[in-house]
Amino acid sequence: MTVYQILIRHGLIAPGSRARRRKDYRRWERDEPMELWQLDIVGGVWLTSGAEAKVVTGVDDHSGST
Repeated sequence: MTVYQILIRHGLIAPGSRARRRKDYRRWERDEPMELWQLDIVGGVWLTSGAEAKVVTGVDDHSGST
């Protein structure tokens, strides 16, 4: 949000309404564990050898709520 506000302040983008309403978003939550995973891959982690490493994180999107 901060970046968005700075871009508007400097006239680099025009403020506008959301492309989608919040009620239009699709939930990713599943009823059982291991049904859906979210993976994020981030680069730019430099090792002492000078090689770049990629960091991969995985999250099971099971809600855990009862």
